[in-house]
Amino acid sequence: MKSILSTFVMLFIAFCVYSQTSTKTFSFQGYAIDPDGKAIAASSITAKFTVYDTGGSGATYTEEQTISTDAFGVFTSQIGSKTPADFQKLNFTADNASFWLKVEVKKTVAGTYTTINEAVMSAVPYARYADNGVPVGSIIPFAGPKTKIPDGWLACDGTSYDGSNALYSQLYAVIGSGWGSTGGTQFNVPDLRGLFLRGVDETANVDNDKATRTANNTGGNIGNLVGSEQIDIFGSHIHTNSCSTTGAHTHVAFTHGIEGDDDGSGGSANEYTYVDNNTTETTSSNGDHTHTVTINAAGGTETRPENAYVYYIIKY
Repeated sequence: MKSILSTFVMLFIAFCVYSQTSTKTFSFQGYAIDPDGKAIAASSITAKFTVYDTGGSGATYTEEQTISTDAFGVFTSQIGSKTPADFQKLNFTADNASFWLKVEVKKTVAGTYTTINEAVMSAVPYARYADNGVPVGSIIPFAGPKTKIPDGWLACDGTSYDGSNALYSQLYAVIGSGWGSTGGTQFNVPDLRGLFLRGVDETANVDNDKATRTANNTGGNIGNLVGSEQIDIFGSHIHTNSCSTTGAHTHVAFTHGIEGDDDGSGGSANEYTYVDNNTTETTSSNGDHTHTVTINAAGGTETRPENAYVYYIIKY
């Protein structure tokens, strides 16, 4: 009997993942026995599942399900499906987390619970933690359209979410109100539309304007903290030109005019001749002075390198 029981308990590792979000449940297949070790075959049983953390948050989740066994006493259930809102609050990413699973079964009518499994959970359920190997709060570029953002990810468009919602509670625990908040447990995801990313300066003193950084959304972090942002700006610089002149100097001028009959040609009094004296004259020295030079604007509406559009998405 113990051999058969062990065989079916090993089926516990056959997990069935439904999505890549924190709404995941996982399946358990076991062998129902009574306190005497006899199979509870072809019967209605109540299975109690307890998931508890012995090394991290200390959180505990318990649910009971009414299930039918087959002719051999085998049953299958989805752990986390009874009260998913509570199950989703389990933080498999907690430091030093060590989650255990205890499974007890009994006849639904007049039965007594028998423990058929109590052991540390295998690595498979931690697929909910891994979620493609990316921790909650990670930001990556996504090359597809917004409508194709995969499950478990949100567009970094500044949208506000409720951190008390089990679906977003883990993300809220990571980023808090750093990217904006309207109060309570409401929080904003980063709004990275049209922006580049920059590492927090901390004490590197590369960003000389870190103290003047502003919030990405209302209620978000400012200054030398994650979530703050800056407007675009040119670094201070000087434009030079060769048109300024100092010291005494002269300006070249040309003269021309019209002469009448008095030029000695003998013509009539109303005869005029255009003449260009083509003489060079000089102005008097004006002393040291400068000329104002206007440099025409060049460039576009912003300062930017070559770039390509993507959507930034954040893991929740």
